[in-house]
Amino acid sequence: MADFIPDAVLTPLNYAGAGDAASRLARLHAEFSALLQVPRVYVRHQGTKHFITGSPTDTLLFPQSDDRCGRPRYAWTDRGDGVSYGRFQADV
Repeated sequence: MADFIPDAVLTPLNYAGAGDAASRLARLHAEFSALLQVPRVYVRHQGTKHFITGSPTDTLLFPQSDDRCGRPRYAWTDRGDGVSYGRFQADV
């Protein structure tokens, strides 16, 4: 997977570890900004997961304005520790 650059990441909420919100966000940023190759990550709670991308407008599902409304925007690959990498699905 050395050449694979995901478009998004899903982590369990507890993956960020203990501490205050700023500390948890800093840990997520340190790991995933390099992986996503972005200067800043945007982290959103999605149930029991953190949805992490390089854009503040990314969503898990296609928006209402799209013909694919409500369908998943990403194909997910589990890396084996509860973290999943997402690849944007342009042609679903």
